[in-house]
Amino acid sequence: MKFRIEIVTEPARLAAVRDQWQDLWARAGSHVFQTHDWISGWVSGVRDRKEIRLQIALAWDGDSLVGIMPCATYRRSGLRILRWAAELFSDYCDCVIDPAYGRSVVLTSLWDGMRAQRRLRPDQPATSPAGRTVPPVPRFAVR
Repeated sequence: MKFRIEIVTEPARLAAVRDQWQDLWARAGSHVFQTHDWISGWVSGVRDRKEIRLQIALAWDGDSLVGIMPCATYRRSGLRILRWAAELFSDYCDCVIDPAYGRSVVLTSLWDGMRAQRRLRPDQPATSPAGRTVPPVPRFAVR
């Protein structure tokens, strides 16, 4: 199955998908730490905002949101590190996946979309060695 992957990097776009996010969260039976309100509250309250960039992957099947991978990049010692959004303020971090879809299929699509977006960053041309080199995608064992 092919999903359209969107990478949310701006708070305005995050706000725009609130209803779809909450609908998916309810269908998936996820934890409070994966709610739109939790993540958007973290975004609005984070102190070192200039050091953090949203990298939230959304998987769409047509107009239906079927997967969320809520991440952000942090800049530390000159390196960009991809981590769960709000992980320092959450007891549990995870993706939100529609139970009507195969978890591993959606998760792999989200990860592939995240990797593709990171590879073609505006500040790193695709012709550079680092722009062409991306480690292999880990395949997830999902129970």
